[in-house]
Amino acid sequence: MGGTIQSGFTFLSELIGLESAIKEADLVITGEGKMDYQTANGKVPFGIASIANKYQVDTIAICGTLGENLGAMEEVLLSAFSIQQGPILLADALENVKTLNNLTKIVKMVTKTYFKI
Repeated sequence: MGGTIQSGFTFLSELIGLESAIKEADLVITGEGKMDYQTANGKVPFGIASIANKYQVDTIAICGTLGENLGAMEEVLLSAFSIQQGPILLADALENVKTLNNLTKIVKMVTKTYFKI
């Protein structure tokens, strides 16, 4: 059959021209449900942040839960934020309206701070 094993992230990022888009960006925002040291092990946010880092484009991560140890992610991120405003039950965190409101708040704060608007 002649197939090859290839990274899903690499394949898709090349397919959509992600590197070219990131190269022209002022800021990259990426995210994940839970971000911790394992995120650097081939997950999409690490791939995105690594490309941005290659072109000196700042990357901010927004996640549902932010682990204590980000490992190699700390080397490629400007910063990382959790959308949760404090201790919360998983069922509440998964509530769409609450999550969207929290995400909106954190994105507004990040953009105001980064772009000083």
